[in-house]
Amino acid sequence: MTLKVSPCPKLLNCVKDCDDYLFDTANQTHHHNLVQLRLRTELALNQALGQKGRGERDLSENWIAEARATLAGVQRVLSTQPFGGTTVVRPFAGRGSRFEPLKET
Repeated sequence: MTLKVSPCPKLLNCVKDCDDYLFDTANQTHHHNLVQLRLRTELALNQALGQKGRGERDLSENWIAEARATLAGVQRVLSTQPFGGTTVVRPFAGRGSRFEPLKET
């Protein structure tokens, strides 16, 4: 029997409360990627806030909410401290997995 899972409903945006997300606090590349994500998301948020401030009729409200959720998740990941002798943390433990098994065909 082969176990199958559906595509991630969060489009692999794991920093939004996915229980399956693991972060190795000792992995500098992983840390760097999160910092870069934070910087790009802050830029997108500022642009969306600017559009909203100008009263442009667009989807800026959706982008603002998306950026804020991503930034909150990145902050949670970067602030989670390891314990128990491991460098790997689960910053969203207890929030529930985002993966759903597919029915066997």
